[in-house]
Order: sequence, then structure tokens, then C-alpha cells
Amino acid sequence: MITMRIYDLGELWARFTEQPDNRTVLAVAAVGLAIAWRILRWQHRAQVERRLQAAAAAYAARELAQARQPARSGFAA
Repeated sequence: MITMRIYDLGELWARFTEQPDNRTVLAVAAVGLAIAWRILRWQHRAQVERRLQAAAAAYAARELAQARQPARSGFAA
């Protein structure tokens, strides 16, 4: 079983970020993750908006259908 202390992880991180090439890779990865996160949020919001529009259209169609029917009394004729 492999175990590492926090100190060891910090030391590895420091060694990794000391090299300029690795800093560039980290910066590019961070920017890529931020862009991907925004795209996923945008897609989710678009999906929610489509669902709300569909629900509103269905509600409006039901209301129009009810308005077109003649008024019904509560008594059987």
C-alpha cells in the first residue's frame, strides 16, 4: 500500500512547478478546465431553458383548449 504524507505531496508539487515547462502545462490545463466548466454550465442552462419553454407551451395549449370548450355547469343535463 502506498502512503504519502502531505509534506511529501507538497514537495512533489514544488518540484513539479519549479520547471517553466510544467508551469505552462498547468496554466493551459487550468484555462482548459475553466473553459470546459463554462461550456458545461452553458449547455445545462440551455437545457433548462428548453424545458421551461416546452412546459410553458404545454400550459398555454391546455389553457387555450379549455377556453375554447363551452362552459360546463356542474349539473348533468
